[in-house]
Amino acid sequence: MRVVRVIPSNPFLVLFYRLFALVVVVVLVWSVLTAGIVAGGGVLGLTLVASFLFLLSPWLSEYNVVVWERRVVVEVPSVEWVVVFGVPVPVPRVGLGVVRQAIAVNVGGGLVPVVAGILMVVAAWRLQPSSVWVFLVDLATVSLVTYASSRAVPGVGIVVPGFVPPLVSSLVAVSLLGWGPVAAFVSYAAGSIGSLLGADVLRLLKELDKLNAPFISIGGVGVFDGVFLSGAISLLLSL
Repeated sequence: MRVVRVIPSNPFLVLFYRLFALVVVVVLVWSVLTAGIVAGGGVLGLTLVASFLFLLSPWLSEYNVVVWERRVVVEVPSVEWVVVFGVPVPVPRVGLGVVRQAIAVNVGGGLVPVVAGILMVVAAWRLQPSSVWVFLVDLATVSLVTYASSRAVPGVGIVVPGFVPPLVSSLVAVSLLGWGPVAAFVSYAAGSIGSLLGADVLRLLKELDKLNAPFISIGGVGVFDGVFLSGAISLLLSL
């Protein structure tokens, strides 16, 4: 296991990412802390820890923990020049090559939402013990729906319609728990972890061979990744 740091080479892209990510994170931190204050019941400490992780997420998204490496056979396009009557003619060829493929988990966009999701489940359990069962139902539902709606795009990764996981997780949580902090905590956890399981784990395991990229990062877009955004939008919709 090793840690790989990936930084965009374009400084303007880095600046845009940091500024826009800050807006997303501030909104999320405000929502989580508001829910913690309203809920009371000794869960404010958990929301404070989660908020601290969210604040670090844009910077932690530069780091990826490689969990698996393998060798894969990929198609290598090339052009061969053939001389015909003294005139060089380009002839496209497709050969096969072997490359090392690394599968990693992004710290800011993958690990942070999962750890925060676990904290939210604990907070919901302290407020309403039966909410754990709702979380499990919500998690299974989001995972299956996300898996069904996800697709593997060669050279890009696993893509999912961004509105699907948060809408599903919020609908299940609110339907079974009603509006309020408990539903918000459960919805966040199910939305983030369910997106990770449905798209980045189940779909990735099935269609890994279709992705010819040498480096695949789960949650690799940081705070803009579906795992992070699904949890954030789920929480906002359920408050």
